[in-house]
Amino acid sequence: MLGTSAQLPTRTRNHNGHVVRWGRELVLFDPGEGTQRQLIHAGISVAQLTRICITHAHGDPCRGLAGVVQRRSLDHDPAPIDVYFPTSMGHHVEAALGASAWGRSRLEVRLHPVDGATRLVLDHGTQLISHPLDHTIDTVGWRVEEAPARHLLPERLTAAGVEGAAVGRL
Repeated sequence: MLGTSAQLPTRTRNHNGHVVRWGRELVLFDPGEGTQRQLIHAGISVAQLTRICITHAHGDPCRGLAGVVQRRSLDHDPAPIDVYFPTSMGHHVEAALGASAWGRSRLEVRLHPVDGATRLVLDHGTQLISHPLDHTIDTVGWRVEEAPARHLLPERLTAAGVEGAAVGRL
């Protein structure tokens, strides 16, 4: 469970801000306060983000959204950013993005309200799936579901005499 007890940061724990790297995708979940700084500590550039997914409109998972978007705009990043959030929090997202002058004309922010189960296809057929959760306000959880894959068992390959480049061809 990401974000548990995240409303109250401590000296050793920041607000939410979780990144999942999947192939060419870099998805930021719940950009809480201080997310930009935490990304710097993790060696991740805001320009690398491909999507932002927000679970709900309480402050702890979304107060860093405006800063992340503004930073991307200040860096003159030409790539659009997609932001996914529960439909009912649309006015909160718009308010956050409109709270300061950040160069909206330089950056395309594509807003995607989600209701219920939504499937987004990531790299290599992997899916990012939203699902409604029971919370005090409208909330969606996010799950990464890998595309079906075949796994090679090294000991069985060796037993069958398959090695080297033949394994790659398999």
